[in-house]
Amino acid sequence: MNTYIGVCTRTLWLAGLGLSMAAGQAFAADAFPSRPVRIIVGSEAGSAPD
Repeated sequence: MNTYIGVCTRTLWLAGLGLSMAAGQAFAADAFPSRPVRIIVGSEAGSAPD
């Protein structure tokens, strides 16, 4: 019985973690649509001497 409860708890915890990560990525994409692209392009342009 304890194993069954543990498996259910772990499954619910992983499902909640996945939902929270997906919601966080969606929020970040909506709030900052161009900032990550600018950071990546800027760092690549800054590190490349040509």
